[in-house]
Amino acid sequence: MRDTIRLKTVILALVLFSLGIGALYYSETSDHEKHPIRRAFWREFATVAIVAGTLHVAFEFMQRREFLHSIDEVQRSVIASIQAMRGEVLSKLTITQQVYDLGLVEVRADANSHDFADLLRTARNLVIVLNDGRTWVSNNAARLRDRFEDSRLETSFFFVHPQSLILPVLARKDGTTEAALSAKIQETVSMLCRMCTQDSLVTVRGHHLYNPHSVFMSDEHVLLTPYFHARTRRTVPLLRFVDRGDGSFFREVGEDLEALILDAEILFLSAALRNKPERPEAGPPAGAA
Repeated sequence: MRDTIRLKTVILALVLFSLGIGALYYSETSDHEKHPIRRAFWREFATVAIVAGTLHVAFEFMQRREFLHSIDEVQRSVIASIQAMRGEVLSKLTITQQVYDLGLVEVRADANSHDFADLLRTARNLVIVLNDGRTWVSNNAARLRDRFEDSRLETSFFFVHPQSLILPVLARKDGTTEAALSAKIQETVSMLCRMCTQDSLVTVRGHHLYNPHSVFMSDEHVLLTPYFHARTRRTVPLLRFVDRGDGSFFREVGEDLEALILDAEILFLSAALRNKPERPEAGPPAGAA
């Protein structure tokens, strides 16, 4: 492929050179007086043959050189593209592996598009963390009532404590007053109390820290909706994580909610839990630790 001149080019050039030399020899040895035209013809033919052979070799040399140069350019371009693609693929594979290890399995651009019906219906242990929670509880009131009627399902709520020192900041962020926000939290707690039956397993706590996100945690996965910093309301995404073992975000959230109990007070405890003998402190699902 990379031979400068191909064999057939050499053969053709030698043939032309031979013809040219032969014609030149014939023209010089022929009778000048008797065949002047023939002599001139063979002399011109010899010149043409030799020049043609030379030009053929030169043209082939230049053409192949240009062709090989083009091949080299294409090869370099392909190699560069492959290397860039390889780096991009490796980067995506690394990110994919990191996402897998973290346990992230779903992302929704709008948290409001998520339907909590299946979670509220099937999660045996469910921990929910919200600021005041009134809107979410109101929107899911019917589903919560159905859940509370099932004595096999336990639910723990964490809201900002109605007397928390963070209330003035949250009130300013929400464009309301501290008293109004405190009243909303107490109203949410009252709504949950009224939904409960004698068999409901419901705990409501008020904590004295702040919420960087809303949390909905079951035995199998955890849903998070992060908050923005500024006061303007925006659409927030929803992230779903599953348990990938030690180091996964699911485990980290579980440990975080266990620790949150230390900064929280019980605002409401359902009758079934109050009457339960030697009941351990309610917290995140056991599988989250």
